[in-house]
Amino acid sequence: MHIVPDLAFKEIADRQLKLDLYLPTQARPPTPTVVWIAGGGWVQMGKGGCERLAAWLTGYGFAVAGIEYRVSGEARFPAQIQDCKAAVRWLRAHAEEYHVDPDRIGAYGNSAGAHLAALAALDHPPAIAARLARAAAQVEADYLHCARVVLLRLGMILGDGAALAKMLPPFKLGFGGP
Repeated sequence: MHIVPDLAFKEIADRQLKLDLYLPTQARPPTPTVVWIAGGGWVQMGKGGCERLAAWLTGYGFAVAGIEYRVSGEARFPAQIQDCKAAVRWLRAHAEEYHVDPDRIGAYGNSAGAHLAALAALDHPPAIAARLARAAAQVEADYLHCARVVLLRLGMILGDGAALAKMLPPFKLGFGGP
């Protein structure tokens, strides 16, 4: 695994939001990518904490992007989802540079991060998408950890669903439906 730390993906008045990009060393590019969105009850957050997940997923040929977002004490909702979508847009805009497949980007989160992962997957109406930058901000799959139902559309989007199911721990999986 190769780590590219502290890549600034969004400028905010007094700071930059950054991501750490974990790249597989044995995969053929372009690689599918999972955006890691940390939980923290909306009051704390860190782009770290995904090292074990990244080590596991890069072993299967996935890249992982651990991202920062503004917490509730810094900015009111929907700033958090806007930050997550900015990270996805940045990944797509820099896909060639980092050998990321711009059409195979998923989101994984736990707790508050799972909520944001769900919003990233579900919240992209055409009227809003038209106003965004040229690069699309929606994710192609999401995996919600510490959520009541785990949604996983990785089978169709990121690769072979049967192979993916074998490598995942035994969670409830839902492919393309409620």
